Amino acid sequence: MRIWAVIPTHNRPRLLLEVLEALHQQTQPLERMVVVLNGSPKEVTALLEAEFPRVERLELPENQGSAGGFYHGIRQALEGGADWVWLMDDDGVPKPDALEKLLAAEATTRSWGRPADILFSRVVWVDGRIHPMNFPLPDWRRPRHLWKAVRYGYLVVRSGAWTGMLVRRSAIERHGLPNPSYFVWCEDLEFSGRILRGGWGYWVHDSLVVHKTSQPTAAVGDYGERFFFEARNRLWLLRSRAFGPLGKAYWSLHFLGEIAAYLWQTRLRGLPLLMRGLRAGLLTSPTLFK
Repeated sequence: MRIWAVIPTHNRPRLLLEVLEALHQQTQPLERMVVVLNGSPKEVTALLEAEFPRVERLELPENQGSAGGFYHGIRQALEGGADWVWLMDDDGVPKPDALEKLLAAEATTRSWGRPADILFSRVVWVDGRIHPMNFPLPDWRRPRHLWKAVRYGYLVVRSGAWTGMLVRRSAIERHGLPNPSYFVWCEDLEFSGRILRGGWGYWVHDSLVVHKTSQPTAAVGDYGERFFFEARNRLWLLRSRAFGPLGKAYWSLHFLGEIAAYLWQTRLRGLPLLMRGLRAGLLTSPTLFK
């Protein structure tokens, strides 16, 4: 299998180098790695050229967010002939056998007649606890398979986050690339949810990635101007075809909780920004990309 890794980055060079070193140390070798330089300063490019000259670089003239970074990186991997694409944030550090464990799970689930379209690593914070921003949504539509997968250390999932996501080429060809219009937030849920609405996804406990965010969770009141994207993109997600009635009900309740927390933490000062995001989510639509 031809497996490519895609890592978008903007300006975190030291973390990026740690991620690349971890990818080089995988017990299951990668065919290629693509670093998407998302409007990155020239210093980041120079450091990458000096430390990892053989890593493929894709330079975008401006920062297109995680959505744009993964869109262009995945597209380049598919054009290069990748059978699978392994997606990693520039602060997600996989353990040496993380990819090997994902592929072992792929072989096991294929023998069940339920081959995986997406496999997710177990993502933890620096202290070893499960990273709450990266835990996938279980697929409650399939209780019998949920129970079977748990006995193997897997979880049947409905959607998940970018870090440690391994995606099959044929699934992307059937369902399309990530939508760069999202810029940031919810684009991974829409992309994985779109594929897994009829496909199969598994979370693999033994495949471990350490996500070195500054903190395991962030108060929504601290998002500042970026909460605009959260509000707009949540409505785009709810209007999309990535989820059916059950999934949309779940994400609606989740969003209402976020809105309440945001207004409480900003003492209502965030109301104008929230309304601007809601209007954009209702009155505009993400551009469709192939």
